[in-house]
Amino acid sequence: MKLFRWRRQREEELDAEIRNHLDAAIRDRIARGEAPDEARTNALREFGNVGLVKEVTREMWGWASLERLLQDLRFGLRMLRKNPGFSLIAVLTLALGIGATTAIFSVVYAVVLRPLPFGDSERLVAIWTQTPQSDRLPMAAANHRDLKAQNTVFEDISILRGNASYNLTGEGEPELLQAARVPANLFSMLRVMPALGRAFTDEETQPGRDQVVILSDALWRRRYGGDANIVGKTIRLENVVYTVVGVMGTEFRYPTREVQIWTPLTINPADFQMRTGFSHLAVARLKPGVTLEQAQTEVNVIAARLARQYPNVNKDVRFTLTPLRRDIANVAQRPLLVLLGAALGLLLIGCCNLVNLLLARALTRSRETAVRAALGATPTRLLLQSAGELMPLLTLGVLLGVLAAREGIKLFLPWLPSTLPRVEEIEINLPVMLFSGGLLLLAAALVLLLPLLQARRIDLVATLREDARTSAGLGSKTTIRNLLVVGQVALTVMLLTGAGLLIRTFAALKDVNPGFRSQGVVSFRLAIPRNKYDGDDKVAAFCQRILEQVRALPGVEAAGMVNRLPLAGASGLSTIEFERIGQEPGSLDATDDTITTSDYFRAMNIPVLQGRSFAEQDNMHAPLVVVLDQQVARRAWPDENPIGKRVRSGPTSPWAEVVGIVGHIRHESLESDQRWQIYWNYLQRARDRMTLMVRTSGDARSLVYPVLGAIKAVDQDQPVFAVRTMTEVLDQSLALRWFNTVMITLFAGSSLLLAMIGIYGVIAWTVRQRTREIGVRLALGAQRGAVLTLVLQNGLKLTSAGIVLGLVGSLGLVRLLRSMLFVVGPTDPLTFAIVPVLIILAALLACWIPAWRATKVDPLVALRQE
Repeated sequence: MKLFRWRRQREEELDAEIRNHLDAAIRDRIARGEAPDEARTNALREFGNVGLVKEVTREMWGWASLERLLQDLRFGLRMLRKNPGFSLIAVLTLALGIGATTAIFSVVYAVVLRPLPFGDSERLVAIWTQTPQSDRLPMAAANHRDLKAQNTVFEDISILRGNASYNLTGEGEPELLQAARVPANLFSMLRVMPALGRAFTDEETQPGRDQVVILSDALWRRRYGGDANIVGKTIRLENVVYTVVGVMGTEFRYPTREVQIWTPLTINPADFQMRTGFSHLAVARLKPGVTLEQAQTEVNVIAARLARQYPNVNKDVRFTLTPLRRDIANVAQRPLLVLLGAALGLLLIGCCNLVNLLLARALTRSRETAVRAALGATPTRLLLQSAGELMPLLTLGVLLGVLAAREGIKLFLPWLPSTLPRVEEIEINLPVMLFSGGLLLLAAALVLLLPLLQARRIDLVATLREDARTSAGLGSKTTIRNLLVVGQVALTVMLLTGAGLLIRTFAALKDVNPGFRSQGVVSFRLAIPRNKYDGDDKVAAFCQRILEQVRALPGVEAAGMVNRLPLAGASGLSTIEFERIGQEPGSLDATDDTITTSDYFRAMNIPVLQGRSFAEQDNMHAPLVVVLDQQVARRAWPDENPIGKRVRSGPTSPWAEVVGIVGHIRHESLESDQRWQIYWNYLQRARDRMTLMVRTSGDARSLVYPVLGAIKAVDQDQPVFAVRTMTEVLDQSLALRWFNTVMITLFAGSSLLLAMIGIYGVIAWTVRQRTREIGVRLALGAQRGAVLTLVLQNGLKLTSAGIVLGLVGSLGLVRLLRSMLFVVGPTDPLTFAIVPVLIILAALLACWIPAWRATKVDPLVALRQE
């Protein structure tokens, strides 16, 4: 009774509100000079939809009756069982769109949208150095010190180094651990503290007092069994005793997920005298109320001040601020958003197909609907009943789509690029489920929109006639279905165009010459323990013995070492000065410092263009020598012979003589050619983190075990890590491109399949509706080939309209893809020529079966249908 009285009260309130609005509209029209009768007529016409709103509202209150709701749902379930073919196609179509969109959104949310697991993370920003050569360089320690002292917009600034590594020895097998060297204030600035123990203190960042370590949760559980008493115990890193002071929580993986330990960052006072060592990552927290734009403005002022104060090294140096969440996503952000857009396009195509199916079913049930209306069912009641029928179908499609998304994520997770950040956070969580619920509402709105319009225009007399199939309503339904097919084709053209451009880009990248030959080369990463080889001369001698053993192996053509593997993500950027006769030294920013042995260039098949490579006599007692790539030589001495010239790392560094010029390689990535290489002699600048490169004329993998045996013959305890062929390194550098290209191609292919189904459905439906016409044509002597052509032309007209519309849309779409293209232009003629041909061929295939069936129509049977 209370529910009845409440509903009656709400209806009365609604009636009163509608009357008030109507009276106000009539008075307003009379005030503007309209006659009372005319004003009332126009106002009623203007408020013609108010009655429908009122009915919808009343029927919604009516749904408070559980009996009516259950009745509609039971009827919907019966319709699913009664039409299994229709139900299966509809559910699978919806599940495909929902599943693809949900799966991609789960990746986008984890990588791009999910807040970082830091306190008030939206105020954290990354700070990068910008020079004419590069807009994304790490920070020099001296610039960080001045920026920290002179700013008024940051609560705090930290710098860290995320590319360190340590040999873990002692208990168990030796293991190379990826490490980050961080200052004492990093954890407090991020507002994240260890789950066990404590963070570093300022005293522990002083040289000689930094033998403390914080473990990652994964390492603590894997190596130490989750020992709750680990804090205070010691471990051996590089055979030096470190005390464990803390264990981080499970979600802390900064600056990268590969980091397993954190050690204190100690900065040599001499580093504050150099502004050319771009080696530190910088992160800051904005003060409350300070916007990113305000902070960037002040940072620009400080950069200009430093440029005037240090013109030789900071003349063209600027600093850029990026929200830390967006900075971590970095290059993955735009490709993932493009994929999400492609998935939403696929969902929209699926919804168009579903609407087409529903319109076809509505036509077959038009007499049933007319009978219901004639017996007193209101348009709103018919609409809500249709919604009740569709709810089981929509719900089943969404559930199946979410289930497919969850299983798809599990399947594709191992195939995701290793460079994709925050992969471990990808899951079907509450925000993703809410997104799927939003997709359900969107799909329901799209699917119910046309039935709502149709419910307003039921012609009972025409529909109840026996020739209802030829009633006036058929023309409007045909137009709507044709428009839906045109829209599907247009969206498919846009997706195929994007996929074609990315495929062409990927093919162009695969054809890029990196400057070296990757076939037949295998790499082995070495972490040489300094406690065992405690001097540069001993480290160099150890590496020489390994090279001698490896070169003696059968099948080895060349063997060399390098400290940074090309295309593997590592770089050591600095500014070099070059000698100019009679002038002040010139400088080049953002050069990659690389340290190699003498046979490295031969092992990588990098040509020596002038002079020579390093030699045995270029040892630590000889004058410094250096090898440059040809681009450095051209920029430093464009019209001179570079052999015999001199370069140095900074104003206080010694000069080194140029003894050779080698070919330029793409060290950072295949698509970027902005960084130049300068090679230092390993015998004069020994490093304990080196990669052994071995070339063979056969299968590179066949050398793995012989080379490992040769290394063990020199030192049984020497650990070897990251054994990879250069072909694998090359492929891994393109992994994100490959993933993006494959996924958008799958979406485009799925959209093409759905478009074919849509074209087939409309043409087959049209043929059924025109059966009598076709029979008359055949009875009057029309050739079956002419009937075939007639049907195919109908399909091609729709396809052509969709192609034109899609090509126009593609011209706008490619603007979003411009930054993702390489070599290929956004209006690539080949892509824009192939896509329409592919669509037309698919349309012909989709139209062929109904066209062939049209030619088989028996005129006598067709004429008897009426």
